[in-house]
Amino acid sequence: MQTDSSQLALIRHLDGMKTAIEGEHSLWKTFMEQEKQEYMALEAQRKEQQERYTREQRANGNMYMKLFGSQSAEPVLQREVSSLGQQMKPLKGLYIFGSPGCGKTFTMDLFFESLGIEEKKRVHFNEFMLDIHRQMHAAKLDNRDDPLESVAMQQSFRQRLLCLDEF
Repeated sequence: MQTDSSQLALIRHLDGMKTAIEGEHSLWKTFMEQEKQEYMALEAQRKEQQERYTREQRANGNMYMKLFGSQSAEPVLQREVSSLGQQMKPLKGLYIFGSPGCGKTFTMDLFFESLGIEEKKRVHFNEFMLDIHRQMHAAKLDNRDDPLESVAMQQSFRQRLLCLDEF
């Protein structure tokens, strides 16, 4: 075995990320709970607007609606970032690269396992993208104006840390 300065630098960086993530975790949990409640309220408003729009179009006898059914065109509901969200410092992501066998996956696994939070996910990149595409398809079927925003919000509610591996 020999000392690898690149691995040591990576470990120092990951240790700093771990400290930052764990240090703000209770603040993050409170913030995400508030965000989730606001998001759910906006989703309820969006569905109500969509249903109202559909009823109005059918009541008006819109030929397009008779032929093709509902295609929602409701306005997008906007949200402001809460003061709690403004207190949090965003963490930059990290891309680990190197030659095969230099310890990228091993180091990421050590970091992942050492992190003292539950809201984390480690997954193969291809599996992650397939899941995102399934969620995007479901959001489109639900007539979302912006399926990507919907999927991204749902992902952010589930995990604070996402580790992707290419294996």
